[in-house]
Amino acid sequence: MENLSLLYPPGYSEKERLSHRMKNYDFVKELQLESLVVLVKDSYRGMANLKLQDFFTTDEEVLQYRLDIVDDMVRNREWYDVFCKAVPAIQNISDLRRTMGSDFSVESALGSIRFLEMYIEIIDLFSERILLAEARSEGLLALQGKIKEVAEGEEYQNLKKELGKEETNFGLVKSITLGINLDETLCVQEAGIVSVNMEKFHQGTVMDKLLKKTGKDSMALMTPLFPIHKGLHIGDAKAVEISVRSALNTIFARTIRNFGPAVQKYFSLNTSWLVQVLDDIRFLTAGVKFVFDMKEKGFVMCKPEIAPMEDKKCDLKGVYNPMLAVKEVEKTVVSNSFAYDGKGRFYLVTGPNHGGKSIFAYSVGMVQALFQL
Repeated sequence: MENLSLLYPPGYSEKERLSHRMKNYDFVKELQLESLVVLVKDSYRGMANLKLQDFFTTDEEVLQYRLDIVDDMVRNREWYDVFCKAVPAIQNISDLRRTMGSDFSVESALGSIRFLEMYIEIIDLFSERILLAEARSEGLLALQGKIKEVAEGEEYQNLKKELGKEETNFGLVKSITLGINLDETLCVQEAGIVSVNMEKFHQGTVMDKLLKKTGKDSMALMTPLFPIHKGLHIGDAKAVEISVRSALNTIFARTIRNFGPAVQKYFSLNTSWLVQVLDDIRFLTAGVKFVFDMKEKGFVMCKPEIAPMEDKKCDLKGVYNPMLAVKEVEKTVVSNSFAYDGKGRFYLVTGPNHGGKSIFAYSVGMVQALFQL
């Protein structure tokens, strides 16, 4: 399957995209469009912030492609909810792709497993909810096809199976059991890790053990449980931590050496499509949120019909200034109709000061600008 995009039709080239960009974007600030379609800034994660001006286009085919996707998301909120839930996880996968290196340790293996588990959660989330969601748009139908291909693929099923094995399940390690051999004077002779556990130890007492109150509960302690850093001198606590980490590295060394490169290879080959649609999803969810917010305030939103560019016409019914609605500066927002075609291309708007002339002009500009996102 070719590169998946939720903003551009299949086969749409970079050259085509650039040829349909606008020459000037001063209107974005003038119309305060960034207050309507709010793109979350993620520069703190080392990711580029999205800019509205990067999404404007004059291509009718692209606009129709996007309108159909937005229509699906508005009609079936399941798409929007799932996308919002998936964005942080895909961002984490993107972070991992940028930072993963060839030097694997217990810490990096733990991180790798957690991200792989997160990847599985996303695919399972998509397959459980998106595959059942109604879709009419070409873009979301293609996404459903991709998810089905991945979720039912042998490679993905094998990944889920492998992660279930105890020897690679670093992400579920919650505690370790230490073994210490003593001599006749109770001095430590040898120490090591007895077992790696998938659950944490919890409070217990010697009496509980003697009276068998804990039954077969092997995770109940014989002494009170207290934090290492509170119970020991900082130097002693550090020594314990270093010793435990060294032991864990020894235990997992062989598995990590085998597992590490496999994680890198899998990520490079199988998560690229998710990262590719990340910005598309971020943009679409921002736009759909604007639609939902306006509807919740009681304002009418509609799916525009695209007229051929050569017709040079614009026919608006019940158009209003969305900024007034967002800021709630007026109790009643007045709507107007407007037609721009062969019968009239220049208009002279008259009226008293503060009579709504500028508001009307801005509303026409906003509607046209939002339509071309």
